[in-house]
Amino acid sequence: MKPFRTTWTEFQGDSANSGYAAVRTGGFSDHRWRRSTPSPGGGSPIIDPLDNSIYLADGVGQLRKYRALNGVELWSRSGGTSEQWGSTPAIDDAGRVYSLFSNFMESVLVCFDRDGNERWRWTPQGPADDPDHRTLLFGSPKVWNLSDGGALVFLNLAYLNFPLDRQWTLLIAFNQDGLVLANVWYSTTFIFTAGGGGGLSRVLPATHEGCQDTEMAERSHERPVDHGDTTAARASLPRTQHLWEPTCAAIDGAAADLPIVIVTDGIATVAAFQWGHGRNPLTQLWMKYPSRDGFPRLTPPAVLPNGLLAMGCSDGELKLLDPLTGEFLKPWPDLETPIVGTPASFLRQIYVTTRDGHVAMVDSNGKLTRKVSVAAPVASSPLVTATGVYVTAANGFYQFDLFLNKIWTYALRPAGISSFAVGSDGSLYVVAGDQLHGFSPPR
Repeated sequence: MKPFRTTWTEFQGDSANSGYAAVRTGGFSDHRWRRSTPSPGGGSPIIDPLDNSIYLADGVGQLRKYRALNGVELWSRSGGTSEQWGSTPAIDDAGRVYSLFSNFMESVLVCFDRDGNERWRWTPQGPADDPDHRTLLFGSPKVWNLSDGGALVFLNLAYLNFPLDRQWTLLIAFNQDGLVLANVWYSTTFIFTAGGGGGLSRVLPATHEGCQDTEMAERSHERPVDHGDTTAARASLPRTQHLWEPTCAAIDGAAADLPIVIVTDGIATVAAFQWGHGRNPLTQLWMKYPSRDGFPRLTPPAVLPNGLLAMGCSDGELKLLDPLTGEFLKPWPDLETPIVGTPASFLRQIYVTTRDGHVAMVDSNGKLTRKVSVAAPVASSPLVTATGVYVTAANGFYQFDLFLNKIWTYALRPAGISSFAVGSDGSLYVVAGDQLHGFSPPR
């Protein structure tokens, strides 16, 4: 991975899901614009490194592109059906944009160019009208750029057998032209929580089950900027389908074009595969089951700039592993409440968010160094920049310094579950409710 990256081209910024961008960012005082985003999906925005334009998938099968300066919609293209939700898209170095749309029954991966021209689409093969069996793509596309201008695209593929209450999960790899290069099975679990598993039940994750509405945060050490409807005394997260959680991370392997891909089914299994050559270029390096109690939910994996593989878990533990060997690096800090956001990092410090409305800082030795409350449920993953930590909660947006001292609060309802994206100039973009917000770079 590249720890001094300044672009934000896929979920949590890069192929490793590091959540870090080496740019200076400001607060929320200079709110540049806001634009309606019809029926927002569950994904987050990404940024085109060519011109800082913004891509966002919605909840009715559309991929939209916005101008960074004023939020004007440049184009909208139909990727899925009106009943399919978009995940966080991804863009490769050649300007190819990959977007996944899915629901409980159908899914499709679509590739567009920067002008909105559709290049190809891929739909899993399977019975179209058989309610007992389904084959679905899920997650957000994870892109690895190749030295020849091509790209590898990694996703999870689930085969569901409802009569047997079983879900088989595979890692699948595409090239930039939509050709399937490889797939490999790595997980079998129950579909329904009642069966002891939690396959499709993770579509409505712990983040949105039983979230307690809480009062707005105490603001003794921050500069509040209140916007939107704040008449309600309490804030809560929307209850939304969640097929868009990314489940892959890719890091440097034996050579530039031979990445190591780390994948989780989101339930109990995490595995690593080396990309190589041959008829099936995915070779398993290791497989682990880091949960301690049955089938807790795992966040997507993040390989951080400090070299650690980190995953949050609904059992409250932050799982730390060696990404090359799968070795458990304990102690695992226990936050005693479900961790819902993909961890992010700055140097030795790891930042995580919890379902009950906390942002925590853990050092790379596994010691919990600070935990602060935002007094509202959190489902977003943190953005870490050279100057701050940014989090979306049910009651608005928060900026902290790197020691988790609150700097700014932008109170807003409804807020939602989008994570922040950052432009190479330090501008910030985030979805709240049905609006996309743009904040100016620091002056």
